[in-house]
Amino acid sequence: MLRRSRASVWLGLCLVAAMPALAQPDEPTAGPAHSFQGLRLDGSEFDATELQGSFVLLDFWGVWCPPCIDAFPKLSRLHDDYSERGFQVVGLAVLSGTPEEVAVFLEDHDVTYPVVVVELDVPELFDVLAYPTYILVGPEGEILETYRGQPTDLYEIVAEDLEAALGAAGRLDTPTPPG
Repeated sequence: MLRRSRASVWLGLCLVAAMPALAQPDEPTAGPAHSFQGLRLDGSEFDATELQGSFVLLDFWGVWCPPCIDAFPKLSRLHDDYSERGFQVVGLAVLSGTPEEVAVFLEDHDVTYPVVVVELDVPELFDVLAYPTYILVGPEGEILETYRGQPTDLYEIVAEDLEAALGAAGRLDTPTPPG
């Protein structure tokens, strides 16, 4: 009974996430991003303090969420296009199984960014209400933007905000990737 109820809640959250109205960025949140831990797909420990000094897009997703999976190509493109400028995407797999199970799932998908398996307390720390949720974090750990849902122009929305943040940080030494 509990398993069916939990699955229904997550399916409902995933369906709500697909609503375009939720895809717009929230107001920036002041203060540092929460420190969290998880497991890399090879089973080694991951600590979010490793991300200090980089711009990061945290991608909260699950193997059970079709809109989350549909975003993989756009997120990989963002990661690849901006990695030389001190940016990376980090996928945070929630309620998706063990690192080994997530790695097997990702074999069928072209994901070029690191993925970490996290416990349910991590999305709770970031007030993740729906999936997918993306959080743009600055190099000092400050939350710059939160995006909920799956906009069709995800790449463009994040790239615009990232360009502004990179410019403000003086990281304009590398040409802007083609749109």
